[in-house]
Amino acid sequence: MLLAVAWLLKDWPARVHSLCAQALFTRSRLAEHVDQLPFWLTSVADTHLDQRRYLPNAAEIGSAGHYLQAHGLEVTPRVLVNRLGLTPDCKHLVWQLWREQ
Repeated sequence: MLLAVAWLLKDWPARVHSLCAQALFTRSRLAEHVDQLPFWLTSVADTHLDQRRYLPNAAEIGSAGHYLQAHGLEVTPRVLVNRLGLTPDCKHLVWQLWREQ
């Protein structure tokens, strides 16, 4: 077992990241409470294994929409998503939050 641990740690964190990526092993599968892991492991999990997507809150979407309006640009789902740096699959949620403003 110690030889396996030594092998994993030899090229830290690249080898662990590579193995986790191949196994589709994500941050949430590492531990139930990732924040209770030691810093050296948490930092690698956050950097290399975190598959969560960031979704802006209503205030951030509102600010982006108002910015576009202030600059004379039309507020559309595509433009909002692009301005917020999100992927196109977020358009529906972003547009819904914008219209609720």
